[in-house]
Amino acid sequence: MTSTPPLPVELEHFPRSGIRVVMDRAWELGEPITHLEVGEPKFATPGHIVEAFCRAARSGATKYGPNAGIGALREACVRKLADVNDIRVEADQILVTVGAMQGLMCAVIGLTGHDDEILIPNPGWPNYRLLIATAGGRAVPYDLLPERGDQPDPEQIAALITSRTKLIILNSPSNPLGSVLAAEVIDEILEIARARGIWVLSDECYDQIVFDHPMTSPAARPLGAEHTITVHSFSKTYAMTGFRLGYLSAPRRVVALLTKLQESMVSCVSTPTQLAGVAALEGPSSCVVDMVRDYRTHRDLALARARALGLEPRDPAGAFYLWLELPQVVDSESFAHQLLAQHRVAVAPGSAFGEPGGPAIRISLAADREEIAAGLDAVGGMLEARSR
Repeated sequence: MTSTPPLPVELEHFPRSGIRVVMDRAWELGEPITHLEVGEPKFATPGHIVEAFCRAARSGATKYGPNAGIGALREACVRKLADVNDIRVEADQILVTVGAMQGLMCAVIGLTGHDDEILIPNPGWPNYRLLIATAGGRAVPYDLLPERGDQPDPEQIAALITSRTKLIILNSPSNPLGSVLAAEVIDEILEIARARGIWVLSDECYDQIVFDHPMTSPAARPLGAEHTITVHSFSKTYAMTGFRLGYLSAPRRVVALLTKLQESMVSCVSTPTQLAGVAALEGPSSCVVDMVRDYRTHRDLALARARALGLEPRDPAGAFYLWLELPQVVDSESFAHQLLAQHRVAVAPGSAFGEPGGPAIRISLAADREEIAAGLDAVGGMLEARSR
């Protein structure tokens, strides 16, 4: 008699993102739901991008491509990085990936080993912890401090580094806070990384969604070019979440290494998708300007409404999220599920982003204005009912 083979213990107890738990429950309830839990642009993908995808498929551009990406897209990424991010690279320093998520995973797997430590922002995107656990590493959180304008403290980062530290993840603009890293803070962290021989992985998925001033890319700083891997995405900027298209830029030896990983993971990214990416980068930029203008308007309206309700929002400088501190709430996960059950409003529990998020929630500003207003009213109403 044979026994059922066991599953790996690590994966059996693998944590899920608290955001996805709320999403799944919202889908189970069915419509109508006010969806404010996920960073999904409400805009349709711009027509010239969709047409480029369709044209590529119809013309037979449906075969395998190079592991690192087709030349036209890598060259377009080089031009965009120079124009928008002040990052100077050449085409062989670009790796096209299946969304930014796979780019981050490639970097973590390629540059760290089992039980190595990776410093991550706290609060920070839940998937950092998930991908590090998948790679067998250990996530070490560093704080984004409200008293510092949601900037990290380089001295704390230096104190957290051990002989096992291989990577520091930076995220600007921040998901979930919307804060943008200051150039002087970046320079201090880069100096620490250079002195300790540690790679910096810069997640810049929201690089063009900034409201008050342009963001600074670590790879554009004098100390950043030689030991920074930068990951970008088409998903947010161009409302292309379903296309699953991203890219990373890095020193040549890193891209050469990660290209071999790419071959073992996905072989290559879909060719029609890559040609859609070329159209996104080389087509009219007015669509991006229009979307960012709307996100800025959503931010300003949401801040005003939240404050009128007596809530305590952070003022985001980028991305499209509103982080709400709720001092009356102890367990944001329970609060989020109660809000969904009673008001059919889905928000992301702050606890999904790390320990500081226990009494907080994150609201997506990529939704319609009416949905954002209704969601904030529901939050305010539920808090008021609790206080009676």
